Parts: sequence; structure tokens; C-alpha cells
Amino acid sequence: MKILLQVSSLSYKTYHYLAKRFKERYPDSEFAIIGTGSEGHGRDFFLKQTDVQYVFFDETSDVEVKFKDDINFQIIENFERQSGLFVWKIVSSDRKIGGAFLHNSLGYGSKHQNNRKYILKAVEQRIISIGSIFEKFKPDVFIPAMAMADIGVGIYEGMCNIHNTKYAVVTVSRVKNYCAFSTNTMLNLDKIDLETRDLISRKSAPSQSAEELYNDLIGEIKKPDYFDSDIEKIESETLSKRINIFATYVLFKPVYLYILACFNMLLFRGKCCNFKNDFVKWFVQGLQLIKVSSSNFGKKLKINQKYLYYPLHITPEYSTLVQGGMIQDQISIIEFLAKSVPADWVIYVKEHPATLKNRIRPLDFYHKIKSIPNVEIAPTYLDMHELISNAEMVAVITGTSGFEAVLRGVPVIGFSDYINIYDPLGLSEKCTDLNKLPDLILDTLLNVKRVACKEKAFRIKILLTAILNNSFAVTFPKQLFYDEVGTDYEYSVCGKELADGLIKHLNV
Repeated sequence: MKILLQVSSLSYKTYHYLAKRFKERYPDSEFAIIGTGSEGHGRDFFLKQTDVQYVFFDETSDVEVKFKDDINFQIIENFERQSGLFVWKIVSSDRKIGGAFLHNSLGYGSKHQNNRKYILKAVEQRIISIGSIFEKFKPDVFIPAMAMADIGVGIYEGMCNIHNTKYAVVTVSRVKNYCAFSTNTMLNLDKIDLETRDLISRKSAPSQSAEELYNDLIGEIKKPDYFDSDIEKIESETLSKRINIFATYVLFKPVYLYILACFNMLLFRGKCCNFKNDFVKWFVQGLQLIKVSSSNFGKKLKINQKYLYYPLHITPEYSTLVQGGMIQDQISIIEFLAKSVPADWVIYVKEHPATLKNRIRPLDFYHKIKSIPNVEIAPTYLDMHELISNAEMVAVITGTSGFEAVLRGVPVIGFSDYINIYDPLGLSEKCTDLNKLPDLILDTLLNVKRVACKEKAFRIKILLTAILNNSFAVTFPKQLFYDEVGTDYEYSVCGKELADGLIKHLNV
């Protein structure tokens, strides 16, 4: 079996140990690596190790685009026809040249994002480059680097379609630290989805392990114990905190960048071109943090106020750029919801805490949301789980909030073609026609309320049975999914567990 691995700066050791484990089980396996480059991720590491002999490919997104040449539309059209994918949809998921399609985030995009010729030449070059790798190595399986966000994501998937290569990317199963392999960039877990539907239709009894897992989940429902559930909470303002934020982001960091830029200008002429962007980024991020951590930001609703809860998603991020599908503008989603709920409801929007530390919203972003008359913004320090529990309904693009709502018996509306892990349960619905969203909200609310609590619990236990049957536990998920830098030992354990999960997934 020939396996093609795409590595990143945080995954190359994990993928090496995956290859080592796989080769121990199947000695005839061959491996190739993309992403090391001449000075790329882990190049020295791979050259010094003697466990696995790799073929190296240097395909990279950093290759200069020769956009002055004419576009070879034949290459692009052949790719679209053979892969079944459309390049402009692929472009819209790129954080740089797809900048014209990004919404509600600062610090991304490219000076070429409005240049049609440049974009199409970039796509053409990547199709040629990636296609050449597939033609030379002829992989049976392709394992991409996780959480990438450029045109390469879609082109690699397209090449797998063209060359009949199995696409295998690890993703979370939304339950504890269980993971599984998906066969597409949307990260759909088709095996879990199909088995859940089958078990429910046959009224099969849930497994004993699923019963125990369900009890654990319900027992910790107010404070879920997932590896990614400990995102730093933004507390309400204190004077010392506001002074600290102001000094760090608005005073010291910009001054530091200014001095650094002057130093670079003297030593390396022309190397300080990013100074303005960095200065603005830190300055605006400081203002954003001061604003959203203020006790005056947002509004606590009255106890009897009915609301549909919409947790803002991080953007740009894989979950919105790729899994989000065609609808990526969250202000538009909020407006759709505002037009569709009953008169005595409001839309209650809460900022994602991770956004405040890693992303920057435009200064008028929150003003646009608050300008909609039946929309309110929640103070950032409010507990997400309490907001979900008290909501009439939850709306999401993707993410764990939807699953948390289903566990609590709260109806869910989704705005993506992504197959949510809970879709087969009949406790949520997908919005496929925006003109019918008002009816969908009311119908979903009534349908979910008609399902008895015992039946809801049964369906969830069946889902957990399917998850346990088609997933594998990961010991160090934070290291696997880039949340924390790991040790060699932790990466080796991740690699071995991935290899065993891949063998189970491929059924070899």
C-alpha cells in the first residue's frame, strides 16, 4: 500500500510515528511526504531517522504565481470535470487569495484577492503541482495535514477523486476524546451516520459501553469534560485588567513593533513591510478586548425571555471556510434567523472566547448585530452551557454547541451541508431553503417536543454505540489537534493510535 502524507509544522512527528507503526504491521507499505520542502517542516528530522524510507515532494503554497502568463483554462476545466469540484468554491475557502469571500474578520486576505487572473493562475499552478505528485507516486491513501485553509485543501481532495485515492483525515467524534477518519474535506463521519440510522430503524439495544458513556455525559452536562472544552473564559471587566489590556495591546506592543520595524529597515532594507499591518492588528485587538470584556458589553436577558441561541463561530477557520459551505457570513445568518423566529423570541448571540485571543472582528461588527431590532448580544462572561440549557432552540453552522443542545433536549437548526454527528437522531434539522426557515423553526420545535425524554435518551445512546464502534480513543488529543506542543513520547503515542485507527478505517 502506498500512503501519501501531507505534514505541517505541528504534525510531522505524529505522522512519522503513524508511518512507522503502519510499516511494522505492513512491511511492504511505501510512504511519501509533502510539506517538508528544502527547509520545510521536520526536514532534518525525516532525514536523520532510519525507521521509514520516504519519498519527498516539495509542493508548497508559497511558490511564486506567474500570473502574467495566460490562463490555461483547459487544465482548470479538466480538473473541475474529472473531480466534480468547482474552483471558485475552493478559492472561497482560502484565507489569502480567497479574501474577497471572507466576512467579519480582519488580518487576512491578500493584495491579489480581487485579481481574477492571479487567482486562476494560482489555482492552475497548484493543480499542475499537486497533480504531478499523484501521477508520480500513485498513492492508494492520502492523509492531509489537519486544519489547513488554502486552495490546496480542495485540490488535494479533487486529485483523490481523479486518481481513485482514498482520502483519510482524522477528526473528532464530538464525544470525549474519541476520533475517527473521514473520507472528505467536510469531515463527515459517514460510517457513524449510517450505523446510527440502521440501529435506530431496527430498534437495536445500545451497548453497555454506550450506556455508561451516556451516564457520564449527562452527569457532567454543566461542565463537559472534553479536551477542547477548557477555552479560557472571558471574565467581566476589572480596572486592573483593562489597564493591562490597554498597556499590552494599545501601547507597548505597537511601540515594540515600531522599534523592530526601524531596526529591520536599517539592517534589511524593505523587510519591514508588515509593520503597518501588525501595528493595526495589535491595536485593534486591544480595543476589541477592552470592549468585549466590559461589563457594559452585551445584555443579560430577563429570566422569562424566550430566545434562540446562536454562538458565533471563529472565522476564518476550517469549520466556517470549508465545512460552512456556501454560507460563511454570520451576520447574514443572524439576519435570516431574526426574520424567522416568533414575535416573542429574540436571537441571543454570544462571542466565541477563542476569537478574542486569536482573531479580530471589524470595529463595526457588533454594531451591525445590535442594529437588528430582535437581536441581543450576550455578555461574553456568561456560561455557554447555561445559555444552551435555557434556550428554546440553538442554531449553528457546525460545532460542539449543537451536540450539547441535543444532549439537553434542545432543538437544533444547522446551516451547513456538513453531516453533524447528531443528524440521524431526528432532534435537529438542516436549513436547505432560506425562504422556508420560519416554518422549519416552528416545525422543528414542535417535532422535537413531541419526542419523549426516554426516546431521546434511547436515540442518543444508539448514537454513542455507533461512535464507539467506529472510533478510537486518543490519549493526547491536545497534541494531536495542535492545541498544545507535545513531547516526542506524546507524538509517538498519537502516531501509533492514528495508525491503528487508520487500519481499522481502511479495513486492511
